[in-house]
Amino acid sequence: MLKIAFLLVGPSVFRPCWHLVCLLGALVVVTAALVASDALDGESRVSHVLFGSLFLGIAFFHTIAAAVAGAADRRERVQRLVRLALPLTVAGLLLAPPELAGDRIASLILAAALLIDGTIRFGIAVVVHIPHWRRSASIALAQLAGAVGLIAEWPLNSAGNVTLALAVSLFLAGRTLFLLGWHLRDLPEDRSLLRSPLYSNRNWNDHAPSLVGYDAPRRREEPPLILYNWTPHEAPNVSMRLPVIGRYFAVPDDDGGIASGHVSLALGDDLYVSYYPDDEIERSSTNFIGTMSGEPSHDMVGQFIPSFPYEIENWRPPTRWFRLRRFSERRLRAYWDSFRRDDTYNLVNRNCAVAVGPALEAAMEGVWAGPRPWLRVARLMLDPGLWLAALIRGRIDFLTWTPGMVVDYVLELNREIGRAHV
Repeated sequence: MLKIAFLLVGPSVFRPCWHLVCLLGALVVVTAALVASDALDGESRVSHVLFGSLFLGIAFFHTIAAAVAGAADRRERVQRLVRLALPLTVAGLLLAPPELAGDRIASLILAAALLIDGTIRFGIAVVVHIPHWRRSASIALAQLAGAVGLIAEWPLNSAGNVTLALAVSLFLAGRTLFLLGWHLRDLPEDRSLLRSPLYSNRNWNDHAPSLVGYDAPRRREEPPLILYNWTPHEAPNVSMRLPVIGRYFAVPDDDGGIASGHVSLALGDDLYVSYYPDDEIERSSTNFIGTMSGEPSHDMVGQFIPSFPYEIENWRPPTRWFRLRRFSERRLRAYWDSFRRDDTYNLVNRNCAVAVGPALEAAMEGVWAGPRPWLRVARLMLDPGLWLAALIRGRIDFLTWTPGMVVDYVLELNREIGRAHV
C-alpha cells in the first residue's frame, strides 16, 4: 500500500524530506514491537481496541460516503458498501474484546488465507521457476508454518497469535517505509521511483522513464487511454468454465490445446502497446506446464503488434475494454519507446501483460501529485480499495503479470485516483 501511495503522489515532494519518511518507518517498527509485547499476555486488549476501532472507523467513513452519494453514483455506493465497508466491519468485530470469542474465528480465517496463499506460492515457485524462486519458496514455507501455528494455537492462544500477525504486518510496513525513505535520499531528480528495488526484484521496471516533473491532468477532449482485454474463458473454441483459473491464467479449449488471455493498450491512432511471440507457442494440455518457465532457456523472439485494427483483423475482437483518463502520456510514450528496443519474449517473465502492466504503472507515477502530499498519502492509505490493489500487486510479484491481474490491478488504481482531489 505504501509503495503504491507514494508512486501515485510522486517522489518529488518527498525527496527533500527523506529523513522524515525514515523516521516514520522507524516509529511504525517501534509500534510493531509494542503490539507484539501486548500479545504476550494472551489477551491483547490494547491492540484489540486500537485495531478494532480503526477498522470500524474506516468502515463507518465509507458507509457515510456511500450514504451521501447521489443517485447518479448508485454503483459507487454499492461498491463502497459491499467491497469496503462490510469487510472492514467484519474485521473490526473480529477484533472485539476476547470475551466475544472473535479471536478464534479471526485466527482460522487468517490461517486459511496463509494456507491458500502459501500453497499457491510454493507450487508456482517449484514448477514455474520464476526468477528468485528459491526465496519465494522459502516465504511460502514460512506462510504454511504460520498457518499451522494459528490452527494449533501456538506459540500463543488465538488472541495472542492474531495480535502477533498484526505486529508482523506493522513491522513489514515500517520496514518498507524506512527503506523507501532511504532510497529517496539517493534518488536523482529525473529518476523514476519504480527503478527502486523495492518495486520489483525482477527487470520489469527497467524501462520506467527518467523524466523531470509531472503532467497536468488531461482535458476531457483529449483521447483516453484504452485498456483491451481478451479473457481465456471467452475464446470461441472454449466450452469449459474454470472461474478463477480461466479469468487469470488459461483454460483447455475444445481442440485439445490451451487458450490464454491477452491484454493491450491504445492511445489515439499512433500508440499501441501489444506484445506477442513471433512464433505461436504450442500450448497443448500435455506440455503447457513445460512451457511455463521464467528461465532464459525459454526465451524466444517477440513481435510488437502495430495497431488495434491489425490485431482484430488477425485474431479476434476483445471481450472487454476500459477507458482510463488519469495518466501521463509523456511517461507512457517514453516507457514504450524503451521497451520496444528489446524483442525478447518469455511466457512468464516478459509477456503481453509484462509489457502493459509496468507501462501503466509508469504512466500513473505522480498522477495524484499536488498540494498537501502527506494528506494525499493518508487518504490513499485509508481506502481499502488501495489495500486490494496492493494485495493483487503482491501476487504479481511472486507469480507474474497476467492479463486478468493487469485488469483488476489497474481498475483498482484507476478507481482510487479518479476520486475527488484532496
